[in-house]
Amino acid sequence: MSFDSPTEERKSLLSPTSASDSDERLYRAPSKASGLSRFTLFSIVVCIICTGINLHAFTSSYKPRITHYQDLATLRRPNQWIGLDRVQSPPEHAPPILLYPNLLAQINSAEPTHVYKDDPVRIANLRALTPPEDRPFKVTPQFSTIAEFRSIDYKMENCEIVVDPAHRGAAAHEHSNFNATLGGGENVIDVWRLAAPYSIDSRTLSWKTRPSRAEKVATFQMQYGSKWSHKFSCPTDTLHVFEFGAANDETYVEWTQDHREPTPGECTRFHCLTKSMFERTRWSGVVMYQSSSFTD
Repeated sequence: MSFDSPTEERKSLLSPTSASDSDERLYRAPSKASGLSRFTLFSIVVCIICTGINLHAFTSSYKPRITHYQDLATLRRPNQWIGLDRVQSPPEHAPPILLYPNLLAQINSAEPTHVYKDDPVRIANLRALTPPEDRPFKVTPQFSTIAEFRSIDYKMENCEIVVDPAHRGAAAHEHSNFNATLGGGENVIDVWRLAAPYSIDSRTLSWKTRPSRAEKVATFQMQYGSKWSHKFSCPTDTLHVFEFGAANDETYVEWTQDHREPTPGECTRFHCLTKSMFERTRWSGVVMYQSSSFTD
């Protein structure tokens, strides 16, 4: 646009039409900026939502699935000794094998629903908290102890359960390495075999949930220096569960069963006992021996 004189140019700038065009341009600029800002915000929200969905899908797809088996009777236990029945039997008897209980736990008739952990004290190591090997044995008018064994070894089907409150020292109170404590009265114990078709879950074991009593094995009096034993047949891969309860109101028997007495390297499943070791081994505890049945 050209003007013939400066006066006409000034008139053109001051005219209403020119002012309206300028105002429209000023008005339209903020509108475009506002629209751009809303689009940016919307895009950011969409990105955040998509990222959250992807993270959830990723973590869900790789989450480990842990299955807890409560009914262990349904688990298959395959034969570990395939073909051994065709191997010639050894000419001599295999020495007996010492077994510690798979489970040694207490139940309380005064608190029938209370569950006592079989690892009341845990030891911290470099990896995690692990239960110690020591296990308590306690029999009182209220407390009973349940011991569970599993006979596994092939053709070692003559078993003997042994309960021994042995001590070292001339007097009953001088059991330095054996910490058995017996009450002053007649410590009489009833031994029951329990009807347990599968391993007991120590996390739910209580007086109320214990397996039913199948039969009474024996009744004996616990004394320092004398041990009680019971022999029975134990076919390969069978479970044997016993309950030790008080037969009178005077009974008090308690000890902490230490698997290091005697040294585990001397008499365990992995190192057979000699006959002399078998006869002289004494410590406070309830254990089971498996003896050879090759000639039976």
